[in-house]
Amino acid sequence: MDLIMNSFLTLIIINVCLLFGIGQADLVHRRRPRAIWQFSSMIECATGRPALHYNNYGCWCGLGGGGEPVDEVDKCCRSHDECYDYLTEEGTCSILSLYLTSYLYERRHCQEMEEPSISCGEGSPCRTGLCDCDREAALCLAHAKYNDHRHNYDKDLCIP
Repeated sequence: MDLIMNSFLTLIIINVCLLFGIGQADLVHRRRPRAIWQFSSMIECATGRPALHYNNYGCWCGLGGGGEPVDEVDKCCRSHDECYDYLTEEGTCSILSLYLTSYLYERRHCQEMEEPSISCGEGSPCRTGLCDCDREAALCLAHAKYNDHRHNYDKDLCIP
């Protein structure tokens, strides 16, 4: 019985995090459970596409990355990785905090005729650095042409 209750509670917590982590409101100015959900929200605001469309895209989008970027979208992902690398190399953030630290940000004009606006709030150097990296990447993706054929790209084709 305890195992069933623990499993049930875990599912409820996951669903609540997903519900509040990927909201579609025009204005968001609250802390979210993890930076990865915030980045997803920024991507969806800026591009109008689900963030998962960018997972495993080209040589750099998603976990890991290497080789020459295959297009402008992939270059945005490489720049995002390099931005995170800079934060860890400079000691601003730990590797773990890259994916677990939340930050304050605001987004406006998502999926409207106007240019989306994403701005970062104040906080620790790590929080503001993460927000800036995510913001720049989301806005970069908004201006890059998405190619459906590059989603689930064969990483063996990525030339070092």
